[in-house]
Amino acid sequence: MATDDIVYRIPVHSHVKKYLASKCEITPFKVTTHNEYGTVLFLSLDRKAEITPEKRLFYNDSMQIRIPKWYVDQEGPHIKNKNIELFNVTIERLMMAELKTMLDMGNHRKGDIKRIIDQFRERYGIFDTELEYHNLRRQYCRKRVQEKKINKIKNIYPGLGLIKTAV
Repeated sequence: MATDDIVYRIPVHSHVKKYLASKCEITPFKVTTHNEYGTVLFLSLDRKAEITPEKRLFYNDSMQIRIPKWYVDQEGPHIKNKNIELFNVTIERLMMAELKTMLDMGNHRKGDIKRIIDQFRERYGIFDTELEYHNLRRQYCRKRVQEKKINKIKNIYPGLGLIKTAV
């Protein structure tokens, strides 16, 4: 570890920690712009990051992160709760995007969705108690319905161009 880094422990969801551990293989996790996950953490620490939680989230794990000393000197020694939440939410969105890609590639015969979700969770060592199969399946089905509606609108009104959607 570089001597100009400061180590913090931040609360995270256990599935976020497992996902990052599999993707990055570095502990403590380094805030850096040299990899996409470090960049996500770096941007999440930005004081201008705004997120309004719909409900109080419970974090069941924590992870160590290394922050460059120059950043702490410039921004202060405290990490705001909204920035920790933004980091967790952003990594969860990346996870869901990866899972959606895997599911979209399947041909959706009976049982395929369950098999693919189970493979995804097994790849990252995520248990059903951390991310339940039924919740993941519902999220995926909602996203598919949303995309079908958007595609239908684009086909009816091709002149609209890109339609922005919430991620």
